[in-house]
Amino acid sequence: MSLVELVTCGMVIILLGLLFIASFKFPREKYGERKPGYERVYVWSILLRFYHWLFAFSILALIITGLYIGWPFTNSWNETAASFTMANMRWIHFIFGYLFTVAVIIRIYLYFFGNKYEKIWNMLPITPEQIKVAMQTQLWYAYVSDHHPHVEGHNPAAGGGYLLTVILAIFQFI
Repeated sequence: MSLVELVTCGMVIILLGLLFIASFKFPREKYGERKPGYERVYVWSILLRFYHWLFAFSILALIITGLYIGWPFTNSWNETAASFTMANMRWIHFIFGYLFTVAVIIRIYLYFFGNKYEKIWNMLPITPEQIKVAMQTQLWYAYVSDHHPHVEGHNPAAGGGYLLTVILAIFQFI
Protein backbone atom coordinates (compact mmCIF):
# COMPACT_ATOMS: atom_id res chain seq x y z
CA MET A 1 0.00 0.00 0.00
CA SER A 2 1.46 3.36 -0.99
CA LEU A 3 1.82 6.35 1.30
CA VAL A 4 -0.92 8.22 -0.57
CA GLU A 5 -3.36 5.38 -0.01
CA LEU A 6 -2.46 5.23 3.68
CA VAL A 7 -3.03 8.99 4.08
CA THR A 8 -6.35 8.74 2.22
CA CYS A 9 -7.54 5.83 4.38
CA GLY A 10 -6.46 7.67 7.52
CA MET A 11 -8.39 10.79 6.57
CA VAL A 12 -11.52 8.77 5.79
CA ILE A 13 -11.28 7.07 9.19
CA ILE A 14 -10.83 10.44 10.91
CA LEU A 15 -13.83 11.87 9.02
CA LEU A 16 -16.04 8.94 10.01
CA GLY A 17 -14.91 9.27 13.63
CA LEU A 18 -15.72 12.99 13.65
CA LEU A 19 -19.16 12.34 12.19
CA PHE A 20 -19.77 9.72 14.87
CA ILE A 21 -18.67 12.05 17.68
CA ALA A 22 -20.75 14.89 16.26
CA SER A 23 -23.89 12.78 16.48
CA PHE A 24 -23.77 12.95 20.30
CA LYS A 25 -25.40 15.81 22.20
CA PHE A 26 -22.91 17.36 24.61
CA PRO A 27 -24.17 19.42 27.55
CA ARG A 28 -23.24 23.06 27.24
CA GLU A 29 -21.86 25.13 30.04
CA LYS A 30 -23.48 28.35 31.17
CA TYR A 31 -21.15 31.28 30.61
CA GLY A 32 -21.52 34.39 32.72
CA GLU A 33 -24.75 35.96 33.81
CA ARG A 34 -27.72 36.29 31.53
CA LYS A 35 -29.19 39.66 30.77
CA PRO A 36 -32.89 40.10 31.46
CA GLY A 37 -34.99 39.41 28.37
CA TYR A 38 -32.25 37.42 26.60
CA GLU A 39 -32.03 33.70 26.21
CA ARG A 40 -28.86 31.81 25.31
CA VAL A 41 -29.40 29.66 22.22
CA TYR A 42 -27.06 26.85 21.16
CA VAL A 43 -26.69 27.38 17.41
CA TRP A 44 -23.41 25.99 16.03
CA SER A 45 -22.27 22.44 16.70
CA ILE A 46 -18.70 21.44 17.45
CA LEU A 47 -18.46 19.81 14.02
CA LEU A 48 -19.44 23.05 12.25
CA ARG A 49 -16.83 24.98 14.24
CA PHE A 50 -14.25 22.33 13.33
CA TYR A 51 -15.28 22.60 9.66
CA HIS A 52 -14.91 26.38 9.78
CA TRP A 53 -11.35 26.35 11.11
CA LEU A 54 -10.26 23.40 8.96
CA PHE A 55 -11.64 25.16 5.87
CA ALA A 56 -9.92 28.44 6.76
CA PHE A 57 -6.52 26.91 7.60
CA SER A 58 -6.54 24.62 4.58
CA ILE A 59 -7.28 27.55 2.25
CA LEU A 60 -4.46 29.56 3.83
CA ALA A 61 -1.99 26.66 3.51
CA LEU A 62 -3.09 25.96 -0.08
CA ILE A 63 -2.54 29.60 -1.01
CA ILE A 64 0.93 29.74 0.56
CA THR A 65 2.13 26.42 -0.86
CA GLY A 66 0.48 27.08 -4.23
CA LEU A 67 2.25 30.43 -4.54
CA TYR A 68 5.55 28.75 -3.74
CA ILE A 69 4.92 25.99 -6.29
CA GLY A 70 4.07 28.59 -8.94
CA TRP A 71 6.89 31.04 -8.11
CA PRO A 72 9.59 29.33 -6.02
CA PHE A 73 11.73 31.83 -4.17
CA THR A 74 14.58 29.43 -3.38
CA ASN A 75 17.17 28.08 -5.76
CA SER A 76 15.29 24.88 -6.45
CA TRP A 77 17.27 24.19 -9.68
CA ASN A 78 20.29 23.19 -7.66
CA GLU A 79 18.57 21.21 -4.94
CA THR A 80 20.53 18.47 -3.32
CA ALA A 81 19.12 15.14 -2.28
CA ALA A 82 18.96 16.34 1.32
CA SER A 83 16.50 19.22 0.88
CA PHE A 84 13.85 18.57 -1.84
CA THR A 85 12.12 21.88 -1.11
CA MET A 86 9.72 21.71 -4.04
CA ALA A 87 8.81 18.09 -3.31
CA ASN A 88 8.08 18.99 0.32
CA MET A 89 5.93 21.96 -0.73
CA ARG A 90 4.00 19.79 -3.15
CA TRP A 91 3.49 17.17 -0.42
CA ILE A 92 2.19 19.78 2.03
CA HIS A 93 -0.06 21.18 -0.71
CA PHE A 94 -1.36 17.67 -1.38
CA ILE A 95 -2.14 17.02 2.30
CA PHE A 96 -3.97 20.33 2.73
CA GLY A 97 -5.88 19.63 -0.47
CA TYR A 98 -7.19 16.47 1.18
CA LEU A 99 -8.02 18.41 4.36
CA PHE A 100 -9.87 20.98 2.23
CA THR A 101 -11.88 18.13 0.68
CA VAL A 102 -12.64 16.68 4.12
CA ALA A 103 -13.86 20.11 5.29
CA VAL A 104 -16.23 20.41 2.33
CA ILE A 105 -17.55 16.87 2.93
CA ILE A 106 -18.19 17.78 6.58
CA ARG A 107 -20.17 20.85 5.51
CA ILE A 108 -22.22 18.88 2.98
CA TYR A 109 -22.97 16.35 5.73
CA LEU A 110 -24.10 19.16 8.05
CA TYR A 111 -26.32 20.63 5.32
CA PHE A 112 -28.49 17.54 5.61
CA PHE A 113 -27.79 16.04 9.06
CA GLY A 114 -26.78 19.04 11.21
CA ASN A 115 -28.96 20.80 13.75
CA LYS A 116 -31.84 22.97 12.57
CA TYR A 117 -29.63 26.07 12.16
CA GLU A 118 -27.01 24.24 10.08
CA LYS A 119 -29.35 22.60 7.60
CA ILE A 120 -29.57 23.93 4.08
CA TRP A 121 -33.35 24.46 4.30
CA ASN A 122 -32.91 27.00 7.10
CA MET A 123 -30.24 28.99 5.25
CA LEU A 124 -31.75 29.51 1.81
CA PRO A 125 -34.60 31.88 0.92
CA ILE A 126 -37.10 29.24 -0.19
CA THR A 127 -40.19 30.06 1.90
CA PRO A 128 -42.07 33.38 1.59
CA GLU A 129 -40.95 34.36 5.12
CA GLN A 130 -37.29 33.63 4.33
CA ILE A 131 -37.53 35.60 1.07
CA LYS A 132 -38.94 38.56 3.01
CA VAL A 133 -36.13 38.32 5.58
CA ALA A 134 -33.53 38.07 2.79
CA MET A 135 -34.91 41.19 1.09
CA GLN A 136 -35.01 43.14 4.37
CA THR A 137 -31.43 42.06 5.12
CA GLN A 138 -30.24 43.15 1.66
CA LEU A 139 -31.89 46.56 2.17
CA TRP A 140 -30.18 46.86 5.54
CA TYR A 141 -26.82 45.84 4.01
CA ALA A 142 -27.28 48.54 1.34
CA TYR A 143 -28.04 51.18 4.05
CA VAL A 144 -31.51 51.72 2.56
CA SER A 145 -33.42 50.50 5.61
CA ASP A 146 -32.92 50.91 9.35
CA HIS A 147 -34.69 47.63 10.13
CA HIS A 148 -32.59 44.50 10.49
CA PRO A 149 -34.57 41.30 11.07
CA HIS A 150 -33.34 39.07 13.90
CA VAL A 151 -32.50 35.55 12.73
CA GLU A 152 -30.97 32.81 14.82
CA GLY A 153 -28.18 31.23 12.80
CA HIS A 154 -27.42 32.45 9.28
CA ASN A 155 -29.83 34.83 7.65
CA PRO A 156 -31.18 33.67 4.28
CA ALA A 157 -29.22 36.37 2.42
CA ALA A 158 -25.88 35.11 3.78
CA GLY A 159 -26.91 31.45 3.47
CA GLY A 160 -26.90 31.68 -0.31
CA GLY A 161 -23.38 33.08 -0.22
CA TYR A 162 -22.19 30.26 2.01
CA LEU A 163 -23.78 27.67 -0.25
CA LEU A 164 -22.10 29.29 -3.26
CA THR A 165 -18.75 29.08 -1.44
CA VAL A 166 -19.20 25.33 -0.90
CA ILE A 167 -20.26 24.83 -4.54
CA LEU A 168 -17.16 26.71 -5.73
CA ALA A 169 -15.03 24.59 -3.38
CA ILE A 170 -16.49 21.45 -4.96
CA PHE A 171 -15.51 22.77 -8.41
CA GLN A 172 -12.00 23.41 -7.08
CA PHE A 173 -11.32 19.77 -6.36
CA ILE A 174 -13.23 18.23 -9.28
